[in-house]
Amino acid sequence: VTGVQTCALPICQTGGWSDERGLRLVRQGIAESASQGIDAERDVARYIEFLVIYGPEFQSLGWAAEILATPDLDGAEKMDRIDNYDLFNR
Repeated sequence: VTGVQTCALPICQTGGWSDERGLRLVRQGIAESASQGIDAERDVARYIEFLVIYGPEFQSLGWAAEILATPDLDGAEKMDRIDNYDLFNR
C-alpha cells in the first residue's frame, strides 16, 4: 500500500483534496483494481489516476467496463488499453 500511496497521493493532492479523501480513494482503487486482476503497483497507481480523472464510478463507464471485463487481458494490458482510450477518445 505504501508504494501506491506514494505514487497516487500527489495526484489527489493536486486537486486540492484532503489527505483523508485521497487515502479513501487510494484504498478504493486498490480494492477495485485487485478485483479486476490489476495488481502491479504501477498499474494500480494508473487505475487510481483514472478514478481521479473520471470519478469514483469510472469502472462502470461503458468503455472502461468493457476493457476491465475482458478475461484474456492481464492487468497491465487492461491499463494500457484504458490509457489508449483516454488518450485518443477523451
